[in-house]
Amino acid sequence: ETRLIIETIPVGSLQTNCYLIAAKAGGDALVIDPGGDAEKILSAAAKHDLKIVTIINTHGHWDHIGANPALVKATGAKVFVHAGEEFSTRPDGVLTDGETIEVGGLEIKVIHTPGHTPGSSSFLVAGDLFSGDLIFYESVGRTDLPGSDEGKLHESIDSKVLTLPDKTNIFPGHGPKTSVGWEREHNPYIMGGR
Repeated sequence: ETRLIIETIPVGSLQTNCYLIAAKAGGDALVIDPGGDAEKILSAAAKHDLKIVTIINTHGHWDHIGANPALVKATGAKVFVHAGEEFSTRPDGVLTDGETIEVGGLEIKVIHTPGHTPGSSSFLVAGDLFSGDLIFYESVGRTDLPGSDEGKLHESIDSKVLTLPDKTNIFPGHGPKTSVGWEREHNPYIMGGR
């Protein structure tokens, strides 16, 4: 009986949620948004006897990519990011909307969700959504930064997040996890609050 591993590791000064994900202990693992504290991420992997083979960044802000170089150096993992974020980190490959990548038996679906940044992407893994800085518990990502776009952010949430089943867990870039149904009912930024 295999049990999905999802470790949430708050990293760096902004306590960015870094996610270590694997289909099972002892296998290959994916890291989403290693924003800092590479040692913390490596020790979480060691605890489950995981080999980090793939790193994906939801977007290129420093607090989400800070530990990319250290993790790559320690593990030899390959880094992937949406084409719109290539400028911010030197990836080994770029991701496109609707593409599926495979890591250790897990399928990761790439969903381009621009707004916070042009190439911001969310990832659907085993029915859970890893949303980066698109949507948070009862909040949404900032749109006052260079390259951000409030209209696109809301369009991404409406067309890519709220169309998922209510029970879908949302693991955001900062703060506690939530669900599509909860945000549909309680997020003031979604409920006609614009």
